[in-house]
Amino acid sequence: PLSARPAYQEACLEEWYPELEQAWDIYASSIRAIRDDCRSRNIPLIAFAHGFIYKDWNSYDAHSWQELNDKFPETPYEMNKDIRLTQELLAELDIPFVDITQAVSSYNRPEDLFYINDGHFSPAGAQIVAECIFDFLQKNHFLAGIL
Repeated sequence: PLSARPAYQEACLEEWYPELEQAWDIYASSIRAIRDDCRSRNIPLIAFAHGFIYKDWNSYDAHSWQELNDKFPETPYEMNKDIRLTQELLAELDIPFVDITQAVSSYNRPEDLFYINDGHFSPAGAQIVAECIFDFLQKNHFLAGIL
C-alpha cells in the first residue's frame, strides 16, 4: 500500500511486511547467484554496502533516524538495518566484505563525502572508499603477487 514514509528507508523498518520479505529473498538470491557465478569461473569476489547522504537525509547520523521514528512512531526504524542485514548475508554466503560504513561514519564531516543532490560519493568520498578497499585487499592478501 502507498505510504507517506520515505521509500529509501523502507528496508530499515524494524518489522517487515510480506513484500519486503519477498524483496529481501530476491535480493539475497541475486547475491547468491553472483557468488556462485564468480566461484564457477574462479573469480575472486568482495563486496561492500554503505549508507548515503542525500539532501536532508543522513543515514550515518542517529539524529536523522530519530526524526524519522518521531515522524512515524507506528512503524519504527532500525538505523541502517539494510546494511547490517546485507553484511550478515555476505558473511553467511562466505563473501568477504569491506566495512565502508565504519570509515564514513568516523569521518569528521561525512556530508563532505557525498554529492548532496544525488547521493553519490564525492571525490573525497571515493578516496575514502578506495582506501578502505585497498586496505582490505592488502590485509586479506588479495594483492599478493600483484604489488
